[in-house]
Amino acid sequence: MKGIWISWEKHRRNVGISKNLGFKLFEIVYSGFRLKRYLLSALKTISLIYKEKPDIVIAQNPSIVLSILVLFLKNIKGFKAVIDAHNSGIFPLEGKVGILNFISRLIQKYSDITIVTNPGLKDIVEANGGRAFILPDSLPDPPKYLKKLPLKGDFNIVYICSWTNDEPFYEVIKAANLIPKHIHIYFTGDFKKVKLPEIIPENITLLGYVKDEYYWNMLYSCEAIMDLTTRQDCIVCGAYEGLSLFKPMILSNTKAIRDLFRMGCIYVESNASSISKGVIDLAYNKDLLQKEIKKLNLFYRKYWNKKLQHFRKILNNICNAC
Repeated sequence: MKGIWISWEKHRRNVGISKNLGFKLFEIVYSGFRLKRYLLSALKTISLIYKEKPDIVIAQNPSIVLSILVLFLKNIKGFKAVIDAHNSGIFPLEGKVGILNFISRLIQKYSDITIVTNPGLKDIVEANGGRAFILPDSLPDPPKYLKKLPLKGDFNIVYICSWTNDEPFYEVIKAANLIPKHIHIYFTGDFKKVKLPEIIPENITLLGYVKDEYYWNMLYSCEAIMDLTTRQDCIVCGAYEGLSLFKPMILSNTKAIRDLFRMGCIYVESNASSISKGVIDLAYNKDLLQKEIKKLNLFYRKYWNKKLQHFRKILNNICNAC
């Protein structure tokens, strides 16, 4: 079984799963305006598939264009097409554009397998006539040499934020006014893409976009990590990063997240009152949550390895059925 993994963007999930599967990863990333990027990426994808002659191609969705291209080439080259569907691959542009939803359903239906991260998305794929397999992210490998950075608070939280529509960052800013001032919250991500309140609480630091090395050092240096989403069937990437570093976490109170990250965490709603209470509860129960997150790390690694072995068997079976 020869497999390759293709993505038109860089994403930590691609690296972890492709490495564990033994599939060669191709991250095709071009700059410039959209039509130029699509054209160059498509040509590179076609060239790779003809050169590599894979039995299986796993493509990340998004991009929806990449997914369509791989399904088209599948009929020409005879490989099996597996789509790794992120939440926005199942619901492009938050599900607000009818034609994109229609195309997404067709991709799910005609892919040999659609990989998703949780049962909620699996049910959606199967309702659309597709075959789904649940495989969350593998835990990332932090850099070998991490160093403690001097932070401002007595208790420091890194809030992993992309400043996108599904993140309640305004509520986190409000929550900072409701917690003790010795608790400091560091926001990651490019905050310049949104309009911020005129006054930011003193116990908030906006880091902006930072390089990967500094980002990991921040996560290593803090006492806890927060990553929130308003999407019900979304598993936030920061939860995997926090778990890999044995950090207690504040996560959104959704079934998808609670089922996967079942201990060592505080779960909150997307409002300032719930978030501030969650921060205070975490600080008060930090020792207990620290013990729990270590147990969860061990449990998750065993669980994920079993899922990977099951997935590998399924891939072998669909290849043998060719």
